[in-house]
Amino acid sequence: MQLFDKITVIIPTHERHQYLKRSLDYWSQSEFQILVVDSSGDKFQGQVPDNINYFHYPNKPFVEKLIDGLGKIDTEYTVLCADDDFITPTGLNACIEFLEDNKDYIVAHGQYIAIVPPGNNLEPDGHFCWRQKYLSASNEFEDAVDRLRYHFKNYSCPTFYGVHRTSIMLLIKQETEKHTNETRFAELLPSMLSVIYGKVKRLDSLYCARERTLKKGNMPSLISYMNNGTYDKKYERFKNCLAKHLSKEADINILEAGKVVDMSMDKYLSRMVKNKKKSLRSKLKKRMVQFSERSKVGGFLKDIYNFVISSQYRSPFYFTDWPYSKDSEAFNLIKTHVLKYNKFIYDENGKK
Repeated sequence: MQLFDKITVIIPTHERHQYLKRSLDYWSQSEFQILVVDSSGDKFQGQVPDNINYFHYPNKPFVEKLIDGLGKIDTEYTVLCADDDFITPTGLNACIEFLEDNKDYIVAHGQYIAIVPPGNNLEPDGHFCWRQKYLSASNEFEDAVDRLRYHFKNYSCPTFYGVHRTSIMLLIKQETEKHTNETRFAELLPSMLSVIYGKVKRLDSLYCARERTLKKGNMPSLISYMNNGTYDKKYERFKNCLAKHLSKEADINILEAGKVVDMSMDKYLSRMVKNKKKSLRSKLKKRMVQFSERSKVGGFLKDIYNFVISSQYRSPFYFTDWPYSKDSEAFNLIKTHVLKYNKFIYDENGKK
């Protein structure tokens, strides 16, 4: 059996048919099995390539449509690919090869990059550009408690979009549906469940490009849950689920497992608060730039601005050239599709 027969790529989408059209084109020449689960109110009216199965679930919740989609596949491995992401075929093959040879690992992924289309003013010169994203390492501890603690401490890249063994993917989605319907906990819970049940490998090859857009919807944060008084109730459901599975996998009592989750979550929240302060500093920097450009007395303000951008809060640089020859074909394929659909997504739709 060929490697491409061992995995199904599931593409969830909702009210973003302009992105879906690009994604379908990207996967149209692939030998992998592709399944689209679309919860948009209206069915996609574009052409669906013969190698892609499309299922319409009008207004169905995210996790529910994924569970239904998982019930339609029989491959050993599964991967979720957002409708504006580009997972590379070479990255998928590398992950499958690794998981085939390492049965104690349940997730594998690789290197991620953030990409910015031309005309998006995150990149002032109007070029297609990229930078590295999600620099967290593999999680290879033998003990489930150690893996969970490490993942909370170093959480920057969810395992959500890594290649999973299908049985584990189905388990974590079913548990997520039972124990939370909140955006933030629904992201954290499946990722934490994954590391409880096995090791996670970060490979060295280019795995996924995630598009960074100028405007994104405001998602609630755990801090916002605290501010509106709903955090404790939401967290209790999240904690109970993790403690139950950690107790089973690590062979510890449920109270001890709950303490592990509590301590790990406290450290995670502490880091989140520090990152929030860093984000506020970044926003202040941008406002200073705007003000200095409008001000006739720009010299003093520019001195302050230069001091700020030379600090540890400097934004990451973006690059236009791809220096890694081994992944050049995958990178160029992604760039081609972004440029091909850039006008359709960003000009004709206006709001994107």
